[in-house]
Amino acid sequence: MTEPGRTAPPDSDGLEPRVVNETVLMRTAVKQVKQLTRTSRWQWIAIALICILAVVSAWSLWRLNDTIRQVHQNTISNCTAGNAYRAGDEKGWDEFIRIAVRGSAHPAAAEAIAKPFLGYIHRLDAPRDCANGLN
Repeated sequence: MTEPGRTAPPDSDGLEPRVVNETVLMRTAVKQVKQLTRTSRWQWIAIALICILAVVSAWSLWRLNDTIRQVHQNTISNCTAGNAYRAGDEKGWDEFIRIAVRGSAHPAAAEAIAKPFLGYIHRLDAPRDCANGLN
């Protein structure tokens, strides 16, 4: 056999130089195709990994969206429960001040002192807007 690029004398293998060169070219072409196939295999592996990564990312985003929705619902429930608690607290203070003022020796003075305090309690225990602001 001959090296690539060399020609054999016409009588060495009984083949003409053109046939020897074509055989060498075919071997070279087969090597190149194998090299391309090997590269292509790695490309397919990379594509498969990217597809797997895309599926995992989409699943993670779906789960994150579900978790965010649950947290939002829990926040609204907690806000509503807080409003109910604050309403009860406000009623308790109202009742306490009513009893204190009624039992006072000077109801007018006690009422004057209790009014700003009750205003503060009413502002502090005002219901929150659970659906919109969550403030």
